[in-house]
Amino acid sequence: MIASILINSNNKSNLEKVFNSYEMNASKKDSFEFIINIDNDDNETKVYLEEQIKKREFTIKYLQAYEGDYFSGHINNNKMIEYIDKRSYFISCTGDRVLNKTKNWDDKLKAYKSFYNDDIFRIRCSSHKERKYFDFWECCFAPSNITFTTVKLIQIIGDLSPCFSHDAFQQCIFFYLESHDNFNSYQINRDLTAYDLTFTGDKPEEKGDDENYERIHGQLKAWSILTSWRMQREAFRRAMLIKANIIASDNPENFQIYDNDSSICIVNKSSGVVKKYNYNINKISIFLKNFLRKFSYLNFCGGGIIEPPNKVIFSLIWYLDFRYKYLRGLKDFYNRFTK
Repeated sequence: MIASILINSNNKSNLEKVFNSYEMNASKKDSFEFIINIDNDDNETKVYLEEQIKKREFTIKYLQAYEGDYFSGHINNNKMIEYIDKRSYFISCTGDRVLNKTKNWDDKLKAYKSFYNDDIFRIRCSSHKERKYFDFWECCFAPSNITFTTVKLIQIIGDLSPCFSHDAFQQCIFFYLESHDNFNSYQINRDLTAYDLTFTGDKPEEKGDDENYERIHGQLKAWSILTSWRMQREAFRRAMLIKANIIASDNPENFQIYDNDSSICIVNKSSGVVKKYNYNINKISIFLKNFLRKFSYLNFCGGGIIEPPNKVIFSLIWYLDFRYKYLRGLKDFYNRFTK
């Protein structure tokens, strides 16, 4: 069992396309499994999945446990983890529009198995797979959202994410891992780039005006949580937990790893030497950075700041329009006023 693929969905048509894309391109059609999370009252999709279980060669598991809305995805992603086959090596948590375009993808994925002897790494396959990150905001607006992460790594950090969205939060973890002690010649970077695995569907689909507004409004609310000191500290903590486990992997019985609420500590039982990896982040610095960047949100969230495509005043008005529903229409009023 090379991979467990986790999807929240209530769309039979999309699931059919996803199942076909993986099955038709697999060399061994029972080498992977799907775990699908559907709404509690979605009996139509339940019946569909029961039919698929009988006709597909790969394993399909499902649970009727989806709670909340689109922005509760991280909660529902975490629910699926406990259903993963114990033999599975990779986890991929993805959307129901992501299609596999790689012939013999399972054989190619197996070639990455034990790429590191400690089995602590992930493989990036999305359109952002080559991106390097220099700031945690980059991780939040341009994460790699199609990945295969080793089960061992997920077990180390506990779950996929404590907030929306899981792919952005995980990108923050790998950012802190890679940039930690960046003046040390020994760098730990466990984000592999796959050039032999191709997928489509990692870009959002177009929506109507009202649906688009609701989606952006929700994303802005979620952004404040994701970029908060609490969540960034947690991402940093998990990064240090990964680092400690990598260091201890050569002789795990000789090391003890524990969290003292400010640092991840690793103790060499033979020598008694203790290493501490502090994961505290300056709360004031995070607050000021988040607050000031909202004045030019469109530029700091993907537009760029060297040659910013949006004037600061428009960016601020756009943010206010979409962040606060009682200000909806402010952007349109500004556009009419400035023409």
